[in-house]
Amino acid sequence: MKAAFTRGTTLAGYRVDSLVGAAVSAWSIERRVAHLAAEGLSNPQIAQTLFVSPATVEAHLTRTYRKLGIRSRSELARAVHERGLENV
Repeated sequence: MKAAFTRGTTLAGYRVDSLVGAAVSAWSIERRVAHLAAEGLSNPQIAQTLFVSPATVEAHLTRTYRKLGIRSRSELARAVHERGLENV
């Protein structure tokens, strides 16, 4: 089966390989935020650690909570430890 996009292909003015890299980066920071929150860091502490705003941390946590079907930091800590970071 032939790939729909090849390296260097553009989509809406962006290189496809750049879009894939951005998606991987977003996924990676989301996991990192979840891990730090599960370790007990506050949103401002996580923001300072990752050089992002507290609002960005909150947005990542909101997406993570939705993906995992949880509603609290204690549930997040349990999910991270039970499932491992790869599944967050």
